Amino acid sequence: MPMPAGLDQPGPTFALCSDLLAGGGELRLAHEPIATDVLRVEYRDLLATEADRSDPAPTVGFTDAVERLSIAPQNSLRVGHVTHPKEPWLFVVFVDPDSESVLTCFGVNHPDATPEQPFPIGRA
Repeated sequence: MPMPAGLDQPGPTFALCSDLLAGGGELRLAHEPIATDVLRVEYRDLLATEADRSDPAPTVGFTDAVERLSIAPQNSLRVGHVTHPKEPWLFVVFVDPDSESVLTCFGVNHPDATPEQPFPIGRA
């Protein structure tokens, strides 16, 4: 799948995600868009949960991604992930419903991170 436009935005998060793709990473997008209001609540709650942890997962761009979601003009977004078999980073990407441009993304570096659960529950 071709990469939607938008990973050339300034900042380390977009650069790291783009570099992961350029280095052989893979982008997978959900088939169906998800209501942006649902995503706002879900990721705002995840941000609060991670902030309360004594051992938060290392992230890049997470707070910024949640802020961008909070003002996203789209009614729905497709959520995807970028992974590389030899890298510990997993990037979650939020793409417009037509898969043409990336609104925002964030990375999480945790050995147990998966696209379905970027912030593993029950870690010590």
